[in-house]
Amino acid sequence: MNECLFTNCLDELSETEMLKLQDLRECAENTCEAMFDCADDEDTCQGCVWQIMGSTNPPPAGECEALAIACQ
Repeated sequence: MNECLFTNCLDELSETEMLKLQDLRECAENTCEAMFDCADDEDTCQGCVWQIMGSTNPPPAGECEALAIACQ
């Protein structure tokens, strides 16, 4: 999954895979918004989202772990 985010292969994902990716993105955004004030620090917030989206390790607090595993 990590490589796909950076090599333009999103068009090759099935509808099911795209839905899993969307769920992971929403979870990452919600998790990061809870950890940081994203209105005041957008760069840190975006960095948090990308860390969760691109990580094979469970994200902080583990809320998105199952979604990340499903996306691999």
